[in-house]
Amino acid sequence: DSTTLRLKGPLADFPFRKGKGGIFQVRGTFRGAQLDYASGWPGITDIDGELLFEGERMLIRGQRATIMGVALADVRAEIVDLEAPEELLTVTGRARGETQRFLDFIEASPVGTRIDHFTETMLATGSGELDLKLVLPLRRIDTSRVEGRYRFTDNRIEVLRGLPPFTAAQGELSFTADRLQAKNLRARFLDQPLTLEVGSLPGGTVRIGATGSLEADALRRFYGLRALDHLSGEASWRGSLSVKKPAAELRIESDLRGLAASLPEPLNKSALTVLPLTVQGRIEPRRDEWTVALGTVAGLRLQQLGEGWRGRLALGEAAVKAGSALPAQGVALAVNLPRLDIAQWQALANNGKGGNGSDADQPDSLLSLSVIDIRSPELRAMHRLFHDVQLQGARSDARWQFALASREAQGQLTWDSAGPGRIAGRLARLHLPAGEGATGTEEPVDEPREMPAVDLVIDSFRLGDKALGEVRVKAENRGGSWQAKLDVKNEAAKLSGDGRWRPGRGTSETALAFKLDVHNAEKLLDRLGLPDAVRRGEGELEGELRWTGSPFAFDLPSLAGRIKTDFGKGQFKKLEPGVGRLLGVLSLQSLPRRITLDFRDIFSEGFAFDGIAGEAQIARGVMTTDELRIRGPSAQVMLSGQADLVAETQNLKVRVQPAIGESLAVGAMIANPVAGAVAWAAQKVLKDPLDQIFAFEYAVTGGWSDPQVERLVRKPPEQTPIVP
Repeated sequence: DSTTLRLKGPLADFPFRKGKGGIFQVRGTFRGAQLDYASGWPGITDIDGELLFEGERMLIRGQRATIMGVALADVRAEIVDLEAPEELLTVTGRARGETQRFLDFIEASPVGTRIDHFTETMLATGSGELDLKLVLPLRRIDTSRVEGRYRFTDNRIEVLRGLPPFTAAQGELSFTADRLQAKNLRARFLDQPLTLEVGSLPGGTVRIGATGSLEADALRRFYGLRALDHLSGEASWRGSLSVKKPAAELRIESDLRGLAASLPEPLNKSALTVLPLTVQGRIEPRRDEWTVALGTVAGLRLQQLGEGWRGRLALGEAAVKAGSALPAQGVALAVNLPRLDIAQWQALANNGKGGNGSDADQPDSLLSLSVIDIRSPELRAMHRLFHDVQLQGARSDARWQFALASREAQGQLTWDSAGPGRIAGRLARLHLPAGEGATGTEEPVDEPREMPAVDLVIDSFRLGDKALGEVRVKAENRGGSWQAKLDVKNEAAKLSGDGRWRPGRGTSETALAFKLDVHNAEKLLDRLGLPDAVRRGEGELEGELRWTGSPFAFDLPSLAGRIKTDFGKGQFKKLEPGVGRLLGVLSLQSLPRRITLDFRDIFSEGFAFDGIAGEAQIARGVMTTDELRIRGPSAQVMLSGQADLVAETQNLKVRVQPAIGESLAVGAMIANPVAGAVAWAAQKVLKDPLDQIFAFEYAVTGGWSDPQVERLVRKPPEQTPIVP
């Protein structure tokens, strides 16, 4: 804008070095200048300042300037000796601005190429201060040196996709055209303190070394996985990240001392237990590869294939040592543990939302199992213990093929996961052990919204100690409900039923229409775990039942429907109190212990019957009958009243009618055939008047295993028996 010149002294001494012999000074101001100080580096623009030539020195002072949109301050460019054989221009300046702008500056400079564009995808929030120094030999400008230091505090930096960010970052990063370096950087990673070192290596690799600690609560807040609820405490770790675009390699190591885990075996540990953890990852565009080793008890290897993954997850030392061959696609699961509790692992699979607001469930492609191989001497499922289990399966598209072998089960199954699913196959045996460990206080299981179609044959089905025989189940979803047909048969009986389950939140209901044809009640009850309950007996039992909930949640309090029975030719055996429960009510063996008349000969050692017939209605778990008739050679019994299936109590009226009249008539026929025949005919015509005269009624109340019996006083019928 303006220039002044001062020249004083003999020109022979020009330029008057260090002011000796005269004065040479040129001073001027300028605006909007630009300095391209080195090839490839972002230029300094919009320079406003003052130019000074004084003696042998040149000095430029900039009042303002910008570099990539960031304001520069204290800009100073100086040539100390213009007459030197190689003029050396030194430029210094300071800039304060956003850290992201500094990363952009590094990326646009030759440093970006030297470090293989390590900072290209980094994101930063916060600000800092840059000190820039340029040393420019004007006759050999290609040898220019650029040096810089960037100081920052309380920054947030995302280094690599998929990794949690560094927060509260502070420190100093230095750089030249050839290197990038930082020591003793401080930050927080997952809310825990962290120390970082950054350095560039020959060939463009940038290496970050880190040491810190990992706290379970912080890990849980970031990822939000329910499985992390089983971790507590904290453990120290060390790691390294090497980046050479487009790839990055990550390695993290920890002995996990200080971190406690209540996860299922073998992942559970105390805080004092050492369990070495090594995580290695190679990250490339659309081709990540990860390896995780947890001592010798667990191992994971994952490899990205485009948009999908393949991998292998191993649990148990034997499974880990078996190798790490990967399937063609999907994830192979190999489990070989001394004990395996399926319910515990199912609980871990129920993940919620992540603490960072994202869905914590892993992508379906990552968890898409394609092969399973599960082996365990003791496997616990559905509160039941199975032994020497081997389960192998392979998936093709949406269909799984399984081979199952154990002491309790053996056979082949197919699972089609399309829609609500379909399970089919044949099992040579399925012997479900008695349930164990269920306390009734477990967290309730959500009722399924829909059931899979079923086409299953079990040649030998046993439930606890109850051998039911051959079972066939066919079911499908039709008309908004799950409709099933059930057939069970053995040498003693055959059960056929048609069931329907209508799902719905709060309105779910199951209905079952069944018919049981019994060829030998004695053998059937023996199969059901009630040996010596009856002798012989054949007949049928049919009815319709319905209850609230799914078919697998039989709910007695809501049970309703009807049952009809018609049995003949059998005998109740002497039962211990409580054995057979409802069957004990029908046996009436408690009557001789409670009433004044001695019916020991009729009931005590087992009441023989020619027939049992009647019908009962059920509402809210209470069974009601107007008349259930038991006909026997020694007596007839009529029962009416209620039995509470939930509370196992009763409120019954029992009428016992001994068979006296016919016995007397037969005896009379022996003594006097004519008179006896008349008595026998009168007995039948008048409907057993003698039996009715000697019939008694009782009220039976209380629990099934310890009933209370009270004789009811009634007026005898006004009939005169005909006697010879």
